[in-house]
Amino acid sequence: MTLLVTSARRGDGLSTTVAAIASAEAAAGERVLVIDLEQDGHGISAGLSMVRSPSSLDDLTASAELMRREIAPPGGDVGFYLVAPATVRPAPGNLKRERVAGLHIVQQDRVTLEPLKARFDLIVIEVPPVLTNTTALRLALQVDETLLVVRMNKTRLSRLAQAVSVLRSSHVEPVGTIENHG
Repeated sequence: MTLLVTSARRGDGLSTTVAAIASAEAAAGERVLVIDLEQDGHGISAGLSMVRSPSSLDDLTASAELMRREIAPPGGDVGFYLVAPATVRPAPGNLKRERVAGLHIVQQDRVTLEPLKARFDLIVIEVPPVLTNTTALRLALQVDETLLVVRMNKTRLSRLAQAVSVLRSSHVEPVGTIENHG
């Protein structure tokens, strides 16, 4: 199963939620991979002081050797694997531009997650907030489920509604919302 986790804004507790989901599933015996696509010092890999891979997600899924080298436990006793690729690079010739809910989106054909699905029971993909970055929209149609994280008493209801609207305008129905009370 593939699960995309995003939020409406920075600071909603996205990385904490991703770590909790991954840890709980790993503790239940699942083989779990977290793909951190956050950038600029955000994301679970930053919280674990992990160096970002120089490879793109496409490169990692295309090369068994890169997969073996780059995908590793982040250290400690977290129980899941973590990779933080540099980018999700669109394949040449597969680009198309469209406008969704006021955002200009460069879309690509599918990122091939199949090699990873064969190796892991659950792949949790952490992406930047849906209202600030197009990564969530580019990947949401390629995963099994999309989950929104909101921080109670911080995220405005209007921003949450806007995030849901942006996802739905891309034909993505969020499976649910996690309320972070931190």
